[in-house]
Amino acid sequence: MKANAYIRSMKWLTLFNLILFPLLIVSQDFPGLESMMVPLQHIIGNGDTDEERVAASASFRSKLIDILDAPGGTDYPFNNLAKLGKVSSPDGAFRLLGWNVPMNNGTYSYYVFVVFPEGKGYVELLDNATLTHDDELRSYSAEEWYGALYYAIQPVQWKNDKYYVLLGWDGNSKTSNKKVIETMQIQKKGRITFGKQVFGSEKGVRYRRVFEYAKDVQMTLKYLPEKEAFIFDEMQPRLGYAVGNYAYYGPGTTHNAYRLVKGVWELELNTDMSRPKSEEGKSQFNFPDRPDLNKIRNPSGTPDGK
Repeated sequence: MKANAYIRSMKWLTLFNLILFPLLIVSQDFPGLESMMVPLQHIIGNGDTDEERVAASASFRSKLIDILDAPGGTDYPFNNLAKLGKVSSPDGAFRLLGWNVPMNNGTYSYYVFVVFPEGKGYVELLDNATLTHDDELRSYSAEEWYGALYYAIQPVQWKNDKYYVLLGWDGNSKTSNKKVIETMQIQKKGRITFGKQVFGSEKGVRYRRVFEYAKDVQMTLKYLPEKEAFIFDEMQPRLGYAVGNYAYYGPGTTHNAYRLVKGVWELELNTDMSRPKSEEGKSQFNFPDRPDLNKIRNPSGTPDGK
């Protein structure tokens, strides 16, 4: 009898929670939840131990989901979360919310949500792999994702085929970083897939491109509307005997490009990066974040002689 009574009470408690919980979510104060997330950002990036940072990230994720699950939550701007990456697709189809957790061994854990507007839900990407050069040869589901922070989105329409090119960064290890040029497709019912065999290379057509370089240098990888192309630094070993050891790779003196030709992003080596002229004859910079394209690099291939 006691067991039956307990089961009945649990059933009522579960039913009560099912009714009450949505009401609690609806009544949640988004700015109040966001304010609780603000100090967690510092712990995620600066906690003394891996465990402390991971625990702060788990709490941050939980509060983010509480907001996204509530009515109107997928459109909430999160303006007070400076460490939360927020990148919106130019066509308004989705935005990416993401952050990373640094580990003591030099690697990172990544958390990214693909958020659709107007209450259409979201997809959480699960960091279950490591980004490698071999990943250029395969596709991924949201559950198999390799982990990265995306900083740019470019919609692509080729005939009846619609997809998005993402540019991302991975803090890989203590000695090297990686960047990736990726494709993302939104399938029926919001299913997400990564990787499309559209990137030409010297070794054949790839699903994505992965670039690796030394920790102490920067790599430019961005889309330039003026050239209708993705432009990136030619990464070279700074020492002749370091071929294949990416801890010694840095940008050389040339740039390469990807241009869409008949549905394939064709690789263009040594692309012309001279500054275009406006109608008034004034120079226009191609790279807002690196305006001086005429700056001479030292023979080692590192920018500014560093």
